Amino acid sequence: NEKQARFGWVDFIDDVEVSKALFEAAENWARKKGMSAIHGPLGFTDFDREGLLIEGYDKMATLATIYNHPYYPEHIQNMGYEKDIDSREYLITVPEVFPEKYFRIAEIVKQKYKLSSVNINSRKQIVDKYGNKIFDLLNTCYQSLYGFTKLNKAQIDFYIKLYFSFFRLDMVSILVDEKDEVIAFGVAMPSFTKALQ
Repeated sequence: NEKQARFGWVDFIDDVEVSKALFEAAENWARKKGMSAIHGPLGFTDFDREGLLIEGYDKMATLATIYNHPYYPEHIQNMGYEKDIDSREYLITVPEVFPEKYFRIAEIVKQKYKLSSVNINSRKQIVDKYGNKIFDLLNTCYQSLYGFTKLNKAQIDFYIKLYFSFFRLDMVSILVDEKDEVIAFGVAMPSFTKALQ
């Protein structure tokens, strides 16, 4: 219920006249639509890239994160935009051998809350039985994230078709409670960064 336009997918050369003209056009469009503010970069949903990289230019970007030239934040700030939040990305190194206590704690939690891992046999099983439940869980878990808007049924169907068509079954983990409700899931994949370059 806020009259805010979102901008996203921004690219411009290092020329203040160019970036100023681009943003003025977006701001004028937003005013004509009755908006009182404009913010971004944000996508249509939280599954789109959002934000501006402000440090870490020496690191290789990942498939799922945004990358921009170092002059972008300076141009945008000079036009009067202010940073609203900081988001962080972390690199977690997976150990060769997990400490035994991790497994003990996991077993205690599984027994206490009557949890079990799903034995995944096919993509069809995931889509038909757990697809909507996974996105219902995402809507619940993401609800307090900055700018999040709950995914509707059409969006959920789109993302199920998009994402569930290419992952490897051995890279998916689903945890359910005694009522077969999804309470946690994970999808792992190798880095595509080098291949995309």
